[in-house]
Amino acid sequence: MNPKSKSMLESDLYPNSPTRTTSKDTIGEHVLNCELLPPSYGFIIEQGARPTAAYGSSHITQYPNNNFRPPPLNQLTLEDAHAILDSADSSWDRSDWVLARTRYTTASAIFHVVDDMRNEAFCLQRLGEVCRVLREYPAARAHIWQAHILFGRCGEIARQLMCERWLARVASDQGMEEESRILLQAALENSRSAGLHESEGWCLLRLGELGVDKDFRLIRRALYIALDEKIELLERRCISACLSEEEQKNLQLAKAKWVREKF
Repeated sequence: MNPKSKSMLESDLYPNSPTRTTSKDTIGEHVLNCELLPPSYGFIIEQGARPTAAYGSSHITQYPNNNFRPPPLNQLTLEDAHAILDSADSSWDRSDWVLARTRYTTASAIFHVVDDMRNEAFCLQRLGEVCRVLREYPAARAHIWQAHILFGRCGEIARQLMCERWLARVASDQGMEEESRILLQAALENSRSAGLHESEGWCLLRLGELGVDKDFRLIRRALYIALDEKIELLERRCISACLSEEEQKNLQLAKAKWVREKF
């Protein structure tokens, strides 16, 4: 099964051991902690003390005084996991990062139990970005790196490269500019080797934003890729990356030149 089809908002839009249950920052530790697991089902509890409620294949008959505790993960199904993932995405869209973190944690754990590696990786990738927003940088690195490993096992090269860009963003947020540039340069080379132009464009944009080129040469190249590949989000980001009116004017002129040469 392919990962959930979502338009990933690049924060670039934007390591730990590949073992899933031993590291403090990996998913196993979060899921097996009995104090962290119940809030993963907060959206069920929020419904109040209704007499019955059906959630996926798990039926809750009653939970008076909100003393509900969720069933063990091995009793939940793929349908349950997708329902929790939908709820996590809704929290993401509302920028409710704390709730999103809890729900992505739970969804990824269930996908792990039911052996859906692609969706597990998708949840971990988003969980890492949520942790970055919350400035929980070690956890962000661990989750994104784990997603990178799982996507590699699934042959999802484009998503692996996205993880590499997101790791670079974490490093940048931590003030580690040199590490961020090294990660982006590596991701850029990997993108070119794989022939993935969209990923190449995002790498060029991020390198430009980090001040690698003061004349916006890299950002112009990213813009050309966005125009060639018809990637509107990348195009908008390239324009917005130029803060001054003169810089934006120069980029618009570059866009007009590209149009003339193409047509």
